[in-house]
Amino acid sequence: MFKVRINPHWEITRGNGEPLDTAVLLSLLRAIDESGSIARAAQTVGLSYRYAWGLLREAEALFGSSLMQTGRGRGTQLSALAEKLIWADRRVAARLSPTLDSLASELETELGKTVGAAPAMIRLDASHGFAVATFLRQATESGLPIDLRYRNSTDAVAALSRGESDLAGFHVPTGEFEAPSAERFGKWL
Repeated sequence: MFKVRINPHWEITRGNGEPLDTAVLLSLLRAIDESGSIARAAQTVGLSYRYAWGLLREAEALFGSSLMQTGRGRGTQLSALAEKLIWADRRVAARLSPTLDSLASELETELGKTVGAAPAMIRLDASHGFAVATFLRQATESGLPIDLRYRNSTDAVAALSRGESDLAGFHVPTGEFEAPSAERFGKWL
C-alpha cells in the first residue's frame, strides 16, 4: 500500500527579486523558538550554522526587518515578524490540510489500483475534526488502509446511506440542538 503526503509549500517574493522558499526558513524559526539558540536550531534542522545565518540574513533583507531579538543572557527570541510567519504557515496548513489529505487518499487509492497493490480499503466520508484526525493517525499507525473524502456532515451521512462509504464522521452538537441534529441525521442511519 502506498502512503501519499501532500504538504503546502509557499514562497515569498518582493518585486522582481528571487523567491524565498519558506520551508527551511520556517523549520529553522520554529527550532530557534524552541531552543533559544541559532546554533542548536541549525543542528536540529540539519543545517550548518553558517548556512542558517545566511538564510536568516537573506530573509531579513527581503523583509527589511529583523527575524530575531538577541540579548545577553536571554538567548535568541523570535521577532514579531518571525512569529507572524510561523502563524501564517500554521494557518495555511490548517486551511489546506483537509483538502490535501482527501486528495492524498484518492491518489493512494488510484496508485494502488493501477499497480494492483490495493488492499481492501475502508471508505470514510467525514467532516474535518479532531476525532477524524485521531482516527486517521491510529489507522495509519495500524496499517489500516483508509480512503478518506472530506465532506460536510450531511453529505457524509448521506454517502453512508447510499453505500458509497463504509464509515461516516459527522458533527452533532450538544445541548438544545442535539435532538434536532440527531433527528436530521437519523433518516440516513
